[in-house]
Amino acid sequence: MCCYDQRGLGRTARTLDIASSLASRFSNCSILVLSNLSIVGRFRTPLGVDVVRVPSIGPSAAAEGGVRRAALERECAIAIRRTLAERVIESFQPDLVVIDRDPTHLPSEIQPVLSFVREKLPRTRVVWALPDVVGSPGVVSPRWSAEGIYQSLDELCDEIWVYGVRGVFDQAREYRFPPALAEKVHHTGYLRSPTVPPHRIPNDLLRAHPDRPLVLVTAGGGASGYPLISNYLDFLERVNGSAPFQSVVISGPMMPARWNAELSERARKLPHLIFHRFSKHVLQYLRHSQLAISRGGYNTLCANLTYRKPSILVPDEAPPHEHMIRADVFDRLRWCGIVRPGELSPTRLGESVMSALSGGSDQPRPERAERVSLDGLDHVGERVRVLAVPRRSGRHGTLHDHGRMEDTRPSPRP
Repeated sequence: MCCYDQRGLGRTARTLDIASSLASRFSNCSILVLSNLSIVGRFRTPLGVDVVRVPSIGPSAAAEGGVRRAALERECAIAIRRTLAERVIESFQPDLVVIDRDPTHLPSEIQPVLSFVREKLPRTRVVWALPDVVGSPGVVSPRWSAEGIYQSLDELCDEIWVYGVRGVFDQAREYRFPPALAEKVHHTGYLRSPTVPPHRIPNDLLRAHPDRPLVLVTAGGGASGYPLISNYLDFLERVNGSAPFQSVVISGPMMPARWNAELSERARKLPHLIFHRFSKHVLQYLRHSQLAISRGGYNTLCANLTYRKPSILVPDEAPPHEHMIRADVFDRLRWCGIVRPGELSPTRLGESVMSALSGGSDQPRPERAERVSLDGLDHVGERVRVLAVPRRSGRHGTLHDHGRMEDTRPSPRP
């Protein structure tokens, strides 16, 4: 399983959750995860799942307005990653390769790797995995067409997995997939988050105020999370300790240190507030919260749906507008509230928080999404059984399928 994050940690976290589910379902499988996430070691991995970290690549020299040396380092890192991926795949001899990353990087790096798989391991199946929404159709479709991504996906992949529901957002239609590629698409449903028992409460929350509602504010990886958290702290500073609720704010491990230090110092001066840069207990905080505020990342939204938590999404405007499109879809279905980028201010955010906590009948409610499939992990397991088991039975013995498993994740050889 290959998961390369660009500025956050969502793809790696999602892939490790899926790997854990597959390891629980198939008793004698081996799963190897390739990730470029520098903090991947902070995630627990279950028995049967190993992680290989490949070099990270920062913003391109063009994006930085940078210098020649940065571009050379980028090309060198891509070459190293490509070589590592080929050698690992050749040695591991997987029955199935699952890739979760932005397809726009396919031509320069992944296409040679997948061509290598087709040539050296013709029996290995290849799957490209996508979140429910990739971005604005007006951005995604022209770019994928101009860069030959549709053709590459069709030629190099056996299936396309979309971790979403066709009735919510039909990628093949919205992104104008060619008919041959559209036939390879499988919508798995959303990925249910692990179950947290109600008695599991973080220690700092135990020392807090149980009579106060809890608002959880998360910024995903944190690289672009400063505006959200700064405006939220500004709102709390303006009410000068009179807010009738308590907060847990998690800035994200990818937030630049100077920004995180500033936010941490401001948070330290506020009452009824817990501040973390990174926490392994996000789902525990969510389990005990009354409102969740986020930027609209896929994993966070899955957690909100799993725990049926009222939420406010504050997406950014960065192309290809994945968070914005997802927030629009969820807002239209009345599953969440939304503060649009041009509207973000301490006053607007504060009004949204107070309105959501009031619990009025006009407020968006996640219960309205109760019929939406959260069985994505089960469907992924079924696709693995279909794709890998016939090949594995002839090469490595029988892959034992325990069927549907309960959530035992901490967070046949995919």
